[in-house]
Amino acid sequence: MAHPSERPGSRILRLLAALELWLVACGVAVSIAFPSVLPFAVLIGVLFWLVRWRSLGRISLRTPVDGSILVLGAMLGISTLLNTHTPETIPQVSRLLTGFILFYAVVNRAQHRSDIRWLTVGLVVLAFLLSIYALLGLSLTIDRVADLLPAMLKPFVTGMVEAVNPNVLAGNLAILFPIPVAVLLYWKGRHVRATRLFAVVSWLSVTALLIFTESRGAWLASLIAFAALVWMRWKWGWVSVMVGMLIVGVALISLDFTQVIGQTTSQGMLAGFENRFGIWQRALLIGKAFAFSGIGIGNFGRVADSLYPFFLVHPGSVTHTHNLYLQVLVDLGVPGLAAWLSLLFLVLFMSWKLYRRGKRTADDLLHGIGAGFFCSQLALIVHGLIDSISWTVARPAPIVWAIWGVMVSAYILGEKSKV
Repeated sequence: MAHPSERPGSRILRLLAALELWLVACGVAVSIAFPSVLPFAVLIGVLFWLVRWRSLGRISLRTPVDGSILVLGAMLGISTLLNTHTPETIPQVSRLLTGFILFYAVVNRAQHRSDIRWLTVGLVVLAFLLSIYALLGLSLTIDRVADLLPAMLKPFVTGMVEAVNPNVLAGNLAILFPIPVAVLLYWKGRHVRATRLFAVVSWLSVTALLIFTESRGAWLASLIAFAALVWMRWKWGWVSVMVGMLIVGVALISLDFTQVIGQTTSQGMLAGFENRFGIWQRALLIGKAFAFSGIGIGNFGRVADSLYPFFLVHPGSVTHTHNLYLQVLVDLGVPGLAAWLSLLFLVLFMSWKLYRRGKRTADDLLHGIGAGFFCSQLALIVHGLIDSISWTVARPAPIVWAIWGVMVSAYILGEKSKV
C-alpha cells in the first residue's frame, strides 16, 4: 500500500491542508456576526480533517489535552442526544464544535517558532480589531448603520452591530488583554520593535474599550491579570502588587463591601448580587439533579423556569447561569465539567512551565508567551466566576480555543527543544 504522501493528488491535498487555519478562522469570524453560518463552519472543519487524514495519514497531531477534549466531546454528544432541544441548542453546540475545530487547526499549523510568533502577533491584532469593532458597534445604532450603507452591505454590517454586547466583548478583551502586554514587556530586539509598538497600540485600545464598557467583571479580571504580569516580570514586581492590594483593601474597608460586590455584578435587569446568587442557587440545584448528563446546551432558561421559577424577573429573561463553571455543569453534567476543568488547568500548568523554561533559558519568545497566556487564563478564571461568556452562550466563545491552541502548540515546541 502506498504511503499517504505518494497517493495521487496528495500534493494538492497538502497544499489545501495548509489553508485550513485561514479558512476555518474566516468561517468562525463570519459566524460571530451570523450564527446561522455556524453549521457551515463546522462542516468546513470536518472536511479539512478528512483532507489531513487523506494527505498526511492522520486526523491531527496529538496534544496533552486530547483526552480532556475527547471526554468533553463525548459528553456534548450524550447530553445533546438525551435532552430536548431549544432554538439556542444547535447554534451553541455548533459554537463549541467550532472551538474544537479552531483549536486543532491552530495546533496543526503551528509547528515552528515562526508560526508561534506570528500566531501570537495575530492574537495581538485580534485584540485590537475586537476593541475597534466593539467601539463602532457600541457607538452606532442599527438604524444609523442602515442609513449609511448601500443596500447590499446592510445585512452584513447590521449583523455585526447586533452581535455587539458590551459585557461579552469586555470579557473576551479581558482574556486577550495580557497578551499584548506580555509582548511589550518580554519580547526584545530590533526585529520585534514594530511588533512591540503595535502591542502598545493594541494594549491602549483594549484598555480604553474596557473602561468604556463599564464591565466591572472585566475590570477585575484585567487588573488581576495585569498584577500577575507585573509580579512575574520583575524581581521586585511583587512589591508593586502588594502596594496595589493594600490600596484596594483600604478602599474596600472604607466602602460597604456588599455594595462593591453589587456594583461588580450589576448587569441591567440582573443587577445586584442577590439576583446573581439566586441564579447560581438554581444552577446548583439543576446540576445536582442532572449530574451525569446535564440538561443539554441551551436549555438552562427553560429548565430553570419549569423546575425552579425566578421571582424577580419574567420567565424567559434568564438564559444562562452567569457563571462559567456552573454553566458547563448544567449543560454537560459533572463529567463534562471535570473534563473542561482538566483542560483549563492543563493549559494553565503548561503556560507556567513554558514561562519558567523561557526564563531559565533566556528565551524571550517562550518567556513572554508563557507569562502572557498564564495571565490570560487567570483572567478567564476570575471572569468566569461572574459570567459565562467564554462558553457557548456568547458568539466570540471560540476565541478562547484559539488562545489554547497557540499555548498548547508553544508548549509542544518547547518540549521538543529540550530533546
